[in-house]
Amino acid sequence: DPAAPATNLSTALAFTSPPVYVEPVDGSTAGGDLVTITATWRGGPFSADGVRVYFGDAAGTDVTVLAYNATPRSVRLTVRTPSGQAAGLVQGSVDLVSACNLESSMTAEAAARLCDIAFAFEFFTPPSVQVTPTRAAPDGTTTAAGDSSVTITAKNFPSVKSLADVAVSFGAKRCDGVNCSVLGLQNTVDGVVVTASVPAAAQTGSVALTVEYIGAAAPPPGAAAGSTFVRAKKSAAASFTYQVRSMVVTSARFCSNCNTGSTCLVYGQCAIGGAPLWNQMGVSGTGALTLVLDNVPAALATNALKVLSSDQVSQYVLVSLGSSFGVVQRARMAGSTKLVLEVGLSGALQAGQSLTASVSVRADPASPSRSQATFPLELVDTSIQLQCGQCQGPTTGASAVDVVVTNFALTPVTLQAMLVHFGPLVAQQVVWVSSVNGSTRLRVTPPDYTCSACSTSGGSAAVTLRLSYAADDSDVASATFTYWSPPALSSARLLSSGVALTVSFDQSTDRMGAPAGAPTQACAAVFQSADAVLGSGAICTWTADSTLSVSLGIGASVAPGSVLALNGTLRSANLLSATAGPSGAGLAPATPTAPVLLLKGPTTIDPCSSLLVTASATSPRAVQYAWSCLNDASFNAYLAGVSGGTLFLSAGTAQMATVGKTYQIAVVATDFMGFASKVVTISVLKQASPAPQLAFSPSSLSTTRNQAVLVKAQAVFSSCPTAQSSLGFSWRKVSGPADVPDTGFATGPQLYFAPNTLTAGGTYVFALSVWVGDDPSQASESQWELDVGYQSLVAAIDGGSSAMISSDARVKLSAAASQDPDVSIGDPGLSFSWRCTISDGASSLPCQEASTGDELPLPLTSTVDLDPGSLAPSPYPYVFVASVSKTGRAPVTAQKLVYVLAEPVPSITLTMSCSRGADDASGCCEVGDSVLVNPGSRLALEADSDSAGVSFSWALDPAVDLSDPAVAPLGTKGSVAVIQSRAGLLVAGLDYSLQLRGSLNGSVGVAEMGVRVNQPPAGGVCRACRYVEGSDASQCIKDGDSLMDTFQLSCSGWADPEGFSTLYYKFGYQAAGATIWLDESTDSQRLLIFPQGTVTLMAVVIDPCGASTAVLYDQLVVTGESQRRQDTRRGGVLSSALSTALAKVDRAMQCGNVDDVNLMAGSTSLQANYVTAAGSDEAAEVKYQLLQRIVAAANAAVRTSGYVCETLGVLAWLGSRPADIGPPSLNQTSLLINGLADSLAATQFLPMACVESAVTAVSSGLAALTLNVTAATSASAAGTGNVSAARLGNMSAAALALMAA
Repeated sequence: DPAAPATNLSTALAFTSPPVYVEPVDGSTAGGDLVTITATWRGGPFSADGVRVYFGDAAGTDVTVLAYNATPRSVRLTVRTPSGQAAGLVQGSVDLVSACNLESSMTAEAAARLCDIAFAFEFFTPPSVQVTPTRAAPDGTTTAAGDSSVTITAKNFPSVKSLADVAVSFGAKRCDGVNCSVLGLQNTVDGVVVTASVPAAAQTGSVALTVEYIGAAAPPPGAAAGSTFVRAKKSAAASFTYQVRSMVVTSARFCSNCNTGSTCLVYGQCAIGGAPLWNQMGVSGTGALTLVLDNVPAALATNALKVLSSDQVSQYVLVSLGSSFGVVQRARMAGSTKLVLEVGLSGALQAGQSLTASVSVRADPASPSRSQATFPLELVDTSIQLQCGQCQGPTTGASAVDVVVTNFALTPVTLQAMLVHFGPLVAQQVVWVSSVNGSTRLRVTPPDYTCSACSTSGGSAAVTLRLSYAADDSDVASATFTYWSPPALSSARLLSSGVALTVSFDQSTDRMGAPAGAPTQACAAVFQSADAVLGSGAICTWTADSTLSVSLGIGASVAPGSVLALNGTLRSANLLSATAGPSGAGLAPATPTAPVLLLKGPTTIDPCSSLLVTASATSPRAVQYAWSCLNDASFNAYLAGVSGGTLFLSAGTAQMATVGKTYQIAVVATDFMGFASKVVTISVLKQASPAPQLAFSPSSLSTTRNQAVLVKAQAVFSSCPTAQSSLGFSWRKVSGPADVPDTGFATGPQLYFAPNTLTAGGTYVFALSVWVGDDPSQASESQWELDVGYQSLVAAIDGGSSAMISSDARVKLSAAASQDPDVSIGDPGLSFSWRCTISDGASSLPCQEASTGDELPLPLTSTVDLDPGSLAPSPYPYVFVASVSKTGRAPVTAQKLVYVLAEPVPSITLTMSCSRGADDASGCCEVGDSVLVNPGSRLALEADSDSAGVSFSWALDPAVDLSDPAVAPLGTKGSVAVIQSRAGLLVAGLDYSLQLRGSLNGSVGVAEMGVRVNQPPAGGVCRACRYVEGSDASQCIKDGDSLMDTFQLSCSGWADPEGFSTLYYKFGYQAAGATIWLDESTDSQRLLIFPQGTVTLMAVVIDPCGASTAVLYDQLVVTGESQRRQDTRRGGVLSSALSTALAKVDRAMQCGNVDDVNLMAGSTSLQANYVTAAGSDEAAEVKYQLLQRIVAAANAAVRTSGYVCETLGVLAWLGSRPADIGPPSLNQTSLLINGLADSLAATQFLPMACVESAVTAVSSGLAALTLNVTAATSASAAGTGNVSAARLGNMSAAALALMAA
């Protein structure tokens, strides 16, 4: 009304300077980087000659003004950074004061505000690179075994999200998937470890191996998420050398009787299955010496040696046998670097000689250049043989062994002219036993193998046991004797998670008697002072005969550098060694992996608010936190004195003195291994006007697209004395892929994305605005970041990890089930390659076609199909490896062993699927080429065969008793089997082989599949304490008042042995004889109120694959109002505690914190059972009021299956006294259950606790309905009652809907 008196309205405005643009936003501590700065200011004009730029207190150099505008005031300039700066963030400034035309009345301080331009700049330590190994052959191989990869450790390197973030070059050759590939990466504390394949080189010499970060520039600490920045180039180089490796003889084996066909040795065996002589050659003139050479000249591979005559081969190869030459009877290339020769004698040679033989090879007969390799060789008379019944024993205290020398008669007298050698040692105790038919039996005591030249490898030493003439040491005959040393610790390494150790021994051990099927034992049986070092309750599990996995217990003190000492009762697996003494080994540090640090707190506060920021890091032991402020010296000085993971500032936040300023709070966490996290920041705006606060749970999230995403914002009203009404919420996308629209994709404080809806590799930044509904001027906005990483490619070969076939059967292998889980099966972007190797008893060689001896050609497709007869029968398996790759992703491999037999066998395959077990454990998941199975999984197995009438049987290795119908309900005989795991059946951390045998007409085929039992999270604790805002985490008050006090359930110190970084927490509690489980989340803390009595708190920690800890318990004692006040409530007036609780529920609803409604309502309902009479008006009113709020919350919440189960649990509690549920409540309950049932319709699995809650909720509703019908019938007879038949129908429909779901 124009005639009405004017009303004055006021608002607060905060004026800020326009942003300063700096490019790049960082530079090397070495200085000299060129930086471009664009800025505006509010002063007068200036002279370019007077401009100075500072980085902290150090002045930049070579300042050049590129452009200047008078209106508005703006300048663009370049400057070079100073040298010698410490790494970290500094405050920079452009100083224009001396050049400004200022008014005479302006003070220096005012001039500084107008003419100084402030900016943030980050100095970084230049990256450096270490490469292992530093050399390769020109073909790119880095080891004699044919490996062709290098490990690149780049320090002071940015964190990487995918292979696409890293560029690796060898000289001018970029690893683009053609020349070479980046195979894998792992972020570490101070950089990244990159694995890359090595490209072939045209010539020898050194090249620069360069690693460069090419990913997106991360915002500087404290910068707004989603903003775009330019950073300086991050790269480093190291020298890498291509050189020709020396040619070596990897094996020399002699057969007196050769196999017929293309080779003398067939898979390591002479004719008639005879074993070859190693580094020996018979002088009789028959047989052949097979030599395997590696690193032969590359050009030799182009010459078809196998088709050349002996005379022609001699142009390329020359074998020297001391003073004589050998005759090369056959020669063939095995791959590009290995050469196999079969050599005979060219003339008579005398037995008993030990000589150094040599092989020289040249690639071109016209070239005088030769490669040469030597090897030891002993010339023997194969008619004289030395044999011993037990040719092995301990390194000390060995018992005497019987030695028989055939075709060589000795007497006690002539024995005196002989010596018996064990490697470098001469036996001192040699006793003549007998001489019969020209053969002599001796009893020889092996000398202790303790000389300075005596050493073992892998726990044993194979030495030559030989009989020689004492006069000239010429040999008569020899054999091999093996010494066995006691097991020794070869390495002990702490896993990056800090919750387990991997201990390796130098050989296979007897596991201290632990059987393969029950490999777990108390660590005190293995190590000295186990409880003090490894923690109380530490468990040792033998994952292999030579490997021990140690799950640390409570109070573990072991750390890098600690010495583990054996108890001294361990022996070699064959029990031939002496027992191990109390030997020890220092604990090696884990792979440097930075702890993951999360900050939780509001990003906006007002002048009346307090501030609570909590820091939590993944570590099983105490973490040291260092707090700082990046843009306020005074606040930074205060934060320097803050210790622990909690920052609390009381109302008004006096330490944050400037209103309208955004404080950049930074935290670094350092774990017990000394590994520090990345700097994590939270920007907190101290707003000038009242505003509600927001805190996200989780505070940020890194996930993969196959996971559902649910973020919940906890809203809190301003502490200022302002009007409060229901809050409004609005989400918008600040940045990220286009699969999420910019606005309109969510309302309310919860944000949910279903699995497989987000873009892999994408980073999303969302902003949530919140305002008071009746006063929109009370508003704030906070941002939340979501990083969706790539899942590993999955490589899989159908039919199991091994198979057995007949040589006349087709060989069909398919890797078509391999996939990029971020796309789908059949992804056209996948590339395939195959390789096949087989052992010849000494070396791993490329597979050959049986008929031609040519290297087996393999396709670049997902399937292999070989004709019958392609593979010859072999005692060794053919190892087929499928490699699956995709541009920008780490390639993965799958392996299958194919055993080829001469006789017909049924070809069988097996497939496995897994699902949740009876104890609610989830099924299994694929991680790379490994299948992780949870201890409680149900495994469904199916067999198939290309032959009819095959009888199948199933088993597990290590052996598991499958005779129990509860474990194998379908038995173990048949094409289908089910293994229902139960507690203790499968050992966590152990590898098992699922074995299938198929029998047909007396022949047996075998197929296998390997699985690993997932280990649950470990190392932490969970507890319940009364919540006191800002209190020290070391204080834990275990009692409080019902409904009035708030309690905190929290878990800390948990980490996953399998390396999962994200963990899920599920809380529950038992009170008044009832149990409820809350929805699981990544939040490790929950705030609750409780009814009176002893309250048992429960917690379970779960990894992303579904492995969970046992239920963890804690207790609280809660004092009830009826214990404090014995007055009687009359007139329907609610007790003060119930009234307060309902007010808390209303406040949660106003703030949109719908998750809190269930928790408060459940406890309030139970407390009402204590302080109200059953069926009273007061009780009915409380239950009705609570039910209304539960319905409202359910309508606003994201109805995950966990939330639905939680709500059903609350309804079960609400109806625990059916007499309290009146007609209005019945109707609300039935409609809500119907709605919850609809939400569960698509759920494939419900935990048993959820089913029990559903049954209880419906049963309580039906019981209440029965009471209402009875009461209504009586009232109707009196003419006062009226019951709607619809309510009966609604509740019945709810029961049916829930049963259907």
